[in-house]
Parts: sequence; structure tokens; C-alpha cells
Amino acid sequence: MKRLQSASTTAVAAWYREDGARFLSGLGIRSGDRVLDFGCGMGGYAIPLAQVVEMDGKVIAVDKNSTHLEALRARLAEEPDGNVVEVHLTDGDVALAWIADCFLNAVLLFDVLQFVFDWDGLFSTLRRLLKRKGLVLINPTHLSHPGEVDVKRLTERMKDHGFVLERTRRALVMHHDFLNEEEILVFRAAHGLLA
Repeated sequence: MKRLQSASTTAVAAWYREDGARFLSGLGIRSGDRVLDFGCGMGGYAIPLAQVVEMDGKVIAVDKNSTHLEALRARLAEEPDGNVVEVHLTDGDVALAWIADCFLNAVLLFDVLQFVFDWDGLFSTLRRLLKRKGLVLINPTHLSHPGEVDVKRLTERMKDHGFVLERTRRALVMHHDFLNEEEILVFRAAHGLLA
């Protein structure tokens, strides 16, 4: 695995400029989409998502770390598409009752599931929030964090909640200030809301 350190590297700068948007488009995010970045951190995905969804779309960035969200807000103020992103501080609640049913086209869960104790609650929420055939993009890594995400268990739990593993893809992904090659799981909601 190649690890590129430092936010000042050309590769990381290119991620925010164009590579991140290209990566997300390749996973199925489109112009006009409404996307939830759950556990958004400092915006390694929220900023490229804004570039992809453009002015007709929306990015909802949620995190429970207020310091990370302050850094994201500062960065968004300098981005031409920054006003497409709504930033929300949460207490770790997975219900997200303030987001309307069937509102989202996609959800990103990148390097966050090791911090979520109620997977069933979260996956039920995602079924409620996603439009028919909506995407859930998961990077199950646990780099530099405690805990481990069991991909087999994850896939089974997602299936129990009406999601189908459509494909996997290895790619460079963003972690705060470096890129690392990792696996992305692409799930799709099989049907509309479950009864």
C-alpha cells in the first residue's frame, strides 16, 4: 500500500481539486444528487462531493467532532461550491430524524463504522432516508483507530436491511491529510422502504 503523507503534497492537493470528485463520480454520485456524508470529519469527501453534485444537489455533512466541523466550515468558505454543503454537529445519534424520508440518493460511511455501536439502527435509518435504489458507499477501514469492521458481518447486516452488495473497488481514499489505497464497498437499496 502506498501512503502519501502531508496535506501539502501534490497528490492530496489534487484530491481536493479534481481527483476526489472523479473518484466519487466513479462510484455513482451524480450532478443533482443529495448525499449524506456520515462522519464527515474535516471534509475529505464533503468538498469533492460538492463539486460533483453541483448547485442542483446537496451534501449533508454530519460529525460529532466540533473541531473537525470548524475546520470543514473554514475550508467550505473558500470553496466555490461550499454553499451546497450543510454542516451539522451531532451527538452520535443514528436516527437523523431531521432528514426527510426518501430524501437522499447516496450515503457515505467512510472510516466511521468502527465508531458506530448501533449498526441496525443506522442501517434502518439509511433505508428510510434513501430513495429507491439509493447507494451506500462504505470504506470499512480502521486505520489508526480502535476497533475493526468485520466485512462479512457488515455485508450480512446490510442484506438484512434490504441492501445488496453491488461491487467492490480498490482505490486511493482520503484520511485527514494522506491518501491510502483501500477497498470501497458499493451497496444499493434493493427496493423502496421496507414494510
